[in-house]
Amino acid sequence: MDAVLTRDADKMLCEMYAVYLERRAEGTPKKAAKEFLDPSNWPEKYADRWKSEDGKETLRELKQKGYIRIMILDGFIVEDSVITYMENRFPNGLSNVLEWLGKIKSVLPFI
Repeated sequence: MDAVLTRDADKMLCEMYAVYLERRAEGTPKKAAKEFLDPSNWPEKYADRWKSEDGKETLRELKQKGYIRIMILDGFIVEDSVITYMENRFPNGLSNVLEWLGKIKSVLPFI
């Protein structure tokens, strides 16, 4: 995962990973935790932004870089390589990801 991402793509990928970790903590199997197949079931705090035109463009960027697979009806699946990368990037898990997301939101509130 050495491709360069835009800031909004990096943030979206971190949000996806945070949701994955939350799902795993709730006992969701790995396969299901990586799936965002139905946009109507996306996490409320991210859904509007992910469904926006800018969000769709960011999803296309992540697909182009090989980080997600986009499915029919705008759903997507996070690739295993993303999970591996994020585990190394945020070794302390969810608390690290949420801390990073909070910092980037305060610096770049528009994304």
